[in-house]
Order: sequence, then structure tokens, then C-alpha cells
Amino acid sequence: MPSGSTAVEPLTEVTEASPPSVFTGDDDISAYGVAAWKAPDGDAYVAISQRHQTAVVLARLVARPGGTVVIQVWGNPERCAIEAMKAVVRPFMPGPPPGRPQTFDLWPEGVLEEIASEAGLRPREAFGVEWAYEYPDEAALVPAMLAPAGVAELVGDRIDEVAAEIVAALAPYRLADGSYRLSNEFRLLLTTA
Repeated sequence: MPSGSTAVEPLTEVTEASPPSVFTGDDDISAYGVAAWKAPDGDAYVAISQRHQTAVVLARLVARPGGTVVIQVWGNPERCAIEAMKAVVRPFMPGPPPGRPQTFDLWPEGVLEEIASEAGLRPREAFGVEWAYEYPDEAALVPAMLAPAGVAELVGDRIDEVAAEIVAALAPYRLADGSYRLSNEFRLLLTTA
């Protein structure tokens, strides 16, 4: 299976060749966070946040019969540097709805396949990849770590304290030149609609 920079097989390109932009304005500020859900009427939706911005777009998902749907989730937490940041902000995150587990690991083999099958998709191929988030310095790192899931809003007036804790937690990933390299594992599942 392809994995990280040592992959010998190229990944299969399954992305739409020329997707429409979901944000107007600066196309260099890409989509960052995605949350997906199925509405009671059966339609599937995604909310997409814009990197380093407060813009959010809601889109209805439509998969053509026979089309490819890719599911991507974080990999094994032991192989994700970003877990150090998550440990700092986790106490500020809202808890799960009543009756739901506190955490739900999606990365173990078989979990995504079961979810995809329940959603009417046919799992084809699952594999892991590794890539790193790189930041030239602390000034670039901090806003990027405070942006996902509205962390900056959740921590409120403790933002400076939390930012300092994040920087301390990510110190092992700081390179000699002051830049940061956070290597992370992701699990992907290719499915057919």
C-alpha cells in the first residue's frame, strides 16, 4: 500500500478535475475543516470551513452512481503529531451528545468500511498515508492551531495561555531553524457510490 514519502506506487487521482470554488475571493486560502452528516430526509451535507478564516459553506453531496467517494480520517493517534495540540484544547471542546461515546476512533481497520457500507457505498480500497503540516515559525503555527473547530472561540479570554501551551506541547516538532514539522498519519477509504 502507498504510504508517505516512501511510497513506490502513485496514488490514483480521484479528485474532480476542475471543481468549482466553494469560497469567493482569495483562492489561496483553501478549504480546511469538513464536517459531514446525513439529514433525516436522506440527503448528505458537508460544512466546509476556510483555512485561517471564519467563512463556512454548506453543500449538499451528490454522488453519481458508480462515482468515487473518498473518506479520509486521522490515522493512529500514536503516529499523529497533531495529537499534542489536541491534548491541550480537548478540555475546551464540548462533550458528545447524551448516550454517545466520549471518543470514536475511525482509523482502525474495518471501521470506515462498515460506516461506508451502512451509508450505501461499496468499499474498494483502504490505505494509510503520511504527510506533514509545516509552518515557517511560531507566528504561523499558532493561528493554524487555533483555527480548527473554532478553538480560538472556545478558549475565549484564555487564548494567550492556550496558545503558549500549544507552543510548549509542539516544542518536540520545532526544527533548528525555528520552523515546525508535524508529521501525521491519515487513513483513506476509496468507495463506489
